[in-house]
Amino acid sequence: MMKMLPPSSHPSSSLSPQTDSALPYALVTVCPEKEEAVRIRDMQLKDVAGCYQMGMELFAFNSAYLRTYDRFVVLEEYASDPDFCLVAEHEGHVVGFVVGLTIIKEVTMGYISWVTVLPQYQRQGIATRLMRQVEERMRLHHIVEVLVETPASNNKALAFLNKLGYGSPEQQVYLSRALPALDLAPHKEEGPSELTTGDVRIRLMEIQDIWPVYELGTRIFTEQSRNLYRFWDETAVTTAYEMDGELALVAEREGRVVGFALGSALEKEDATYGYLIWLAVCPQTHNAGIGRRLYAAYEARLRAEYPEAQTVMVDTQASNAGALRFFARYNYHHTDTFVYVCKTLSPPLTYKRRRIPSPRTHVPSPVQAQGHDAPSSRDFLCAPTPTR
Repeated sequence: MMKMLPPSSHPSSSLSPQTDSALPYALVTVCPEKEEAVRIRDMQLKDVAGCYQMGMELFAFNSAYLRTYDRFVVLEEYASDPDFCLVAEHEGHVVGFVVGLTIIKEVTMGYISWVTVLPQYQRQGIATRLMRQVEERMRLHHIVEVLVETPASNNKALAFLNKLGYGSPEQQVYLSRALPALDLAPHKEEGPSELTTGDVRIRLMEIQDIWPVYELGTRIFTEQSRNLYRFWDETAVTTAYEMDGELALVAEREGRVVGFALGSALEKEDATYGYLIWLAVCPQTHNAGIGRRLYAAYEARLRAEYPEAQTVMVDTQASNAGALRFFARYNYHHTDTFVYVCKTLSPPLTYKRRRIPSPRTHVPSPVQAQGHDAPSSRDFLCAPTPTR
């Protein structure tokens, strides 16, 4: 997610529109020399902890941000896509950062997930510089589309993104449900790893299920639900199996995967939240109660593995009426609405070949005339024209 501060809210932001426009409070005046002294550089391992702490302070204004931003966010993206992790530095201190990642579809897409600048350094164009530089890196990696997310109510943020060339908004809603209190037991009970009802078996995902789950998701999360389509890739499945295997479930019927639930648990300093990330059922088995059984199995596993969890979150595209009806049955209530906007990047410059003269008109160079091998076509490559 890209986190942006709504007007008249917490006095700091993650790529907030106030970064480059009027703030609801006074800012320290920054002289041109100080602005020039702020440099954008690659994030390093030594920066990760400080960036995490900065985000914890600046993202507290929004409940969805606060819940989904945990100690692994910056580290995971730094470890997986370091080329898209940058910091803004002034006099040896990090004053802002941006982290992004790639989504592998038919074409590679980019997602700028977290951006923030310290309040006293806002209105200096630093967020714009962070955005421009990470976009340029994505462009050079042949990424053709970049996604960003911000609260739907944050009109200034949306205007800022529009100024940067982002458009085609798609709404995404966050829902949450309070879990009923658990009867405290003297020992931790293990959640069921298998549950069979009729001819459908609900069980933990195994390594041989990775491909069937991915293939089923590809058939279900089509461009009709564009937000879901954009984020469904191989990594969504492999990460669920590798990092949250105890909360990754499949529904099996006659030896075939006909549904899955991929969840996680977000452990914060003051609370633990369940987060059901993906839930899907094969269209041919709709109305068989498989979705309800997968959800019940996920919640049972969550309560067993994380008895301290008190809330479960889900998010889905605002136009996904079926999903909204499904979760309404479990007393989920609306907590936030976000907007995904996207931007198409121009392809990177490529090397151009110079025209090789026809043999009939080509005059040998002195080197060739002395009997040396003629140059290959690689010798006629020229450097690309600079973009700026």
